[in-house]
Amino acid sequence: MPASPRRGARLRMQLLAWLLLAMPAVAQEAFMQQLTRQFADSKIEFPRTGSNAPFVPLAYMGATSYGSADVDGRDGGSLEYDVTTVSQYATLPLLLGERDALIIGDYLSWSDFSVKGEERNSFDVTSVGLPVGWLRQIDPAWQAAAFVMPMGHYDNSAGGSWTWQYMGGVFARYVQHERLWWAFGFYADIAPGDNFYIPYLGASWVINEYWTLTAVMPWPALLYAPTRD
Repeated sequence: MPASPRRGARLRMQLLAWLLLAMPAVAQEAFMQQLTRQFADSKIEFPRTGSNAPFVPLAYMGATSYGSADVDGRDGGSLEYDVTTVSQYATLPLLLGERDALIIGDYLSWSDFSVKGEERNSFDVTSVGLPVGWLRQIDPAWQAAAFVMPMGHYDNSAGGSWTWQYMGGVFARYVQHERLWWAFGFYADIAPGDNFYIPYLGASWVINEYWTLTAVMPWPALLYAPTRD
């Protein structure tokens, strides 16, 4: 008997976790140390401010669960469901020279939608994204960057189908001083039936070592980090 789409999605997520754990810890540490040395010797700057808040991680895996979510459909109907999502992303920066870096990565997620009522069956959505970015250190205060990420979404309801989404943007970052930087740019999200384009302005201000105020996409945040751990 062939595996169901839902069981197949779970198996893909398990296989991903096994592959991530298959690389020996010693080899991982040596590779990361070499990568760190290469960036330290380049002219690309990632200044460590006086904040305890960590930088954006290069890899992440997590799970979320929400109950009783309501969605209004275009046909005027409504849908209530519980959703559980497991997601993972990883990025790998590679130096192209003293001032340029290529960033490649992956994004995977699996969401289980448990629909309430008898009007529709429950279904799964599996998403796969391949981000590619470029970063250039223009001078000590300015950086420029661009990225694209094609993403496919597989919905196993009604026989299963793929839809495609394309995201991308160009940005610049200006470091005014060690506690304040600004970001400028343009972001685009192209999806079936709904395209989104927006200019971008962001900033990050380190108030002190414990508090950081950020206005960075997708939402502003006030961060509190009592220690560097």
